[in-house]
Amino acid sequence: MMHFVACTVQNVLEIIGSVDNIPKREIEEIAEKAGLSFIVNTVLDENHNMLGIFSGNSVKAHRKGVELAEKLMIVPIPQKADILIVSANPCYFDYWQGIKPYAYSHRAVRDGGVLIFMLDGNEHLCGDAPSHEPTLRKYMLWDFDDMVRDVEKGIATDIVGMNVPMYHSTLRHRVTNFIVSNHLTSEEIDILGFKEMPTVQVALDKAFEIAGQDAMVGIIPFGGETLTRVDG
Repeated sequence: MMHFVACTVQNVLEIIGSVDNIPKREIEEIAEKAGLSFIVNTVLDENHNMLGIFSGNSVKAHRKGVELAEKLMIVPIPQKADILIVSANPCYFDYWQGIKPYAYSHRAVRDGGVLIFMLDGNEHLCGDAPSHEPTLRKYMLWDFDDMVRDVEKGIATDIVGMNVPMYHSTLRHRVTNFIVSNHLTSEEIDILGFKEMPTVQVALDKAFEIAGQDAMVGIIPFGGETLTRVDG
């Protein structure tokens, strides 16, 4: 249980894009104890063309693959945007997958900014893993510390499912959250604590009212496979 809490307490923005983090170290420890001796990893482009194959020791081969993946997927930006428009693509089916682009995108928007999140949502909140939907419905708007207490008391037993509301809770209050979705219902959007917008243009107009007419706007078209780094 202590390992679980440690993984979630570490700031999610310090975890994503870093090869040295608590969850990764724990994965490597488990792999070593399980006797994993050989892996094959690949790095693909946006069209699923194979750019590199990395095989061998589970740690060393993975690290070499990361070196290539960083060149492809980490995009330098001059500064964090005041308003960020991000498509969840290719993780757009539900919010169980959509938490990835939502979390990644926070590296590109300033504290107090506006995030316009585009999520198709044809599988709604948790179609990719329906057994976790009750957990999302219950905990998405809870404070992080309250969720930890439920885990420690054994009230929250879906430990895997808790990762989405826990990460969500550490990021949601950083920005004003607008969402444009083809399929999520108003009830599901309320569960996420986002403000529903009919179109990106309407959301952008509202965002300028909040951030100012001279606000800097960023756009991320592949939110599920893109990390940003402030250049310099």
